[in-house]
Amino acid sequence: MKRLRFLLYRFRLSVGTNLTIAFTLISAALLFLLQGEREPAIRLWGLAIQCLGMLTVVSDLVSRGSTFDKSNPELWVPNGQKTVKMVMVGIHVVGSTFGHGEMVWGSMEHLGNTPNAAYSYNSTTILKNVGQNTSGTWLFTPSGSAGPFNNMNASWDTSTGNLVSTSPGTPIAPVPILREFPWGMPGNSTAMNTQVISANAAVIGQLIAGDVRRNYFQIGTTWTIGGAAPNGANEVGTNQLSNTTMETFVQGSNCFSCHTTNKVVVSHVYSKLKPLP
Repeated sequence: MKRLRFLLYRFRLSVGTNLTIAFTLISAALLFLLQGEREPAIRLWGLAIQCLGMLTVVSDLVSRGSTFDKSNPELWVPNGQKTVKMVMVGIHVVGSTFGHGEMVWGSMEHLGNTPNAAYSYNSTTILKNVGQNTSGTWLFTPSGSAGPFNNMNASWDTSTGNLVSTSPGTPIAPVPILREFPWGMPGNSTAMNTQVISANAAVIGQLIAGDVRRNYFQIGTTWTIGGAAPNGANEVGTNQLSNTTMETFVQGSNCFSCHTTNKVVVSHVYSKLKPLP
């Protein structure tokens, strides 16, 4: 544990971001928890909580977003910009830990994003089955929606910035979203679901009422056996981990579906950014 704390301290000095450290700590904590080592897991969660202060100001971020000419319902063309307030709804955190050169991949979301598909877990007394329920105030799903869910009807043309309908005759419009793998695994993965739910409860229970960090939860974490490069057969943890804000339409895969080696470029974003003038 002391060695791990030292390594993470060195990682913090090199990265310099409390948010990144926090989720690295959370991922490491889940590793300990899955190995049955509860005490170091709880201690790492405590350290992560100290680092998560950045989330308290995330709603103050602003960004410039595009406005569109929507006169053609199947082709939205950018026609300007506007300044909007941003809030974090989902995040992936990835980092190497001792013995895991392939990196540990974790994912978190806001509680109000999307409803879950049905799942089961073990409470302290009995097996509990939680049914699919879309009623409520969701960011990406109308209350009470019966689906169909997760059907992409538009794509982004990166060469023009246009939004284009994926099917002729189908207008671009919001679609209801469902978290198909609520804890990074099929809903009937009771034992794994229980561990992730327990880990979340251990952290959230330490936060005072009104703390903005209570609005977020960890879906799960995945890594490979022995730190080897992923090959499809050695991916463990919650190995069907998908975030509904980023893998909305490809749920059921996991991080290693794209990041197939331990030397791959991590970001999908940087290659799309335009250089500063």
